[in-house]
Amino acid sequence: MNILNASDKIALYYKDLAVSYKELLAWACSYSALSAAKPGERCLIIAENRPEWVYAFYGIWKSEAIAVPVDAASSAEEIAYVVRDCRPVCVYCSESSRQVTEQALAQSGLQTRLLLFENMPGSVEPQASDHIAEPPASSVAVIVYTSGTTGQPKGVMLSFENIWANLHSVSAEVPIYRPDDRVLALLPLHHVLPLQGTMIMPLTIGGTMVFAPSLVAADILGSLAEHKVTLFLGVPRLFTLLRDGIMSKIRQSKIASLLFALSAKVNSLGFSRLLFASVQKRFGGAIRYMPCGGAALDEKVIKDFRSLGFEILMGYGLSETAPMVSFTHPGRQRKNSSGQIIPCNEVRSEDGEILVKGKNVMQGYFERPEETALVLRDGWFHTGDLGHLDEEGYIYI
Repeated sequence: MNILNASDKIALYYKDLAVSYKELLAWACSYSALSAAKPGERCLIIAENRPEWVYAFYGIWKSEAIAVPVDAASSAEEIAYVVRDCRPVCVYCSESSRQVTEQALAQSGLQTRLLLFENMPGSVEPQASDHIAEPPASSVAVIVYTSGTTGQPKGVMLSFENIWANLHSVSAEVPIYRPDDRVLALLPLHHVLPLQGTMIMPLTIGGTMVFAPSLVAADILGSLAEHKVTLFLGVPRLFTLLRDGIMSKIRQSKIASLLFALSAKVNSLGFSRLLFASVQKRFGGAIRYMPCGGAALDEKVIKDFRSLGFEILMGYGLSETAPMVSFTHPGRQRKNSSGQIIPCNEVRSEDGEILVKGKNVMQGYFERPEETALVLRDGWFHTGDLGHLDEEGYIYI
């Protein structure tokens, strides 16, 4: 499949900005030319969530180079470590991360081009090409730095095959992601879960990203409502905070408390959505699913959201599995489970440890063959996580 296809459809919204797929492709081509990166070379991105982050990422893929997203909140020492380890040819950054990035480059002792978003061209010309072509499946697409299962941070090499395997599982096999979806981009894109779930997946199938201007509740709710967001991806802490806020207001009203108890007893999403139409409207009125990953989520939070008419889909995975190993299929939740294993991988439990094999498993740690060999043995990735599977393929961590 192509990485990007040009069209007049809106690819992303950010504050008052609406960027079409044609414009996104043009920006990606412009950023690619300015980076002068060659196939297989590494390019860092160190910035907060913003459209230029997306332009840089797809510009790197246009160059057939390898994207290396880095946390914009990293210290100079942490960034310098990544720079020394992967030796990038260029670094994209924003003005807010410029100082720490320059300090890191100085500490690393390596010469590399610094491309500041604020100094990039203010406009671009339309492109003759109408897509970014599909790369070889085995090519490394992204290097994500993680502490992994052993020692100091390592660069997890994810191929396009790894990335497409995850996408296929939640679009073609189970239609959680659809071309008409609008996905809220709230979590930092340097993490593999939001990188995949709020940028790569929707943009590959022709969906739309909606950037939340900030983590302030009013901005989140405003973005959900204004753009009729259909997929709201989050982590347990975010959903717990939102649930607590809603429930505190419900408890202030005897009628609302009685209605909530009734909704919980009936346990029907359709009924709950009618009963709590005002809450649904506050969240934009269009949310189909709330995917959640990164850690375990209290079952009570999942049940409370269901009683309000929202379906949380839990998932389990790691950076090394791009990231999903399993996810909850709509309408098929099971208590304390992280869902069913995705078809592209095999999972088994050996001495209580979860082992994974399949198209979603990383190529290895960048230039670390010994540490790769520690976790990839006989074709199986040893996750270091304890858990088991039941007979129906549900996983419990």
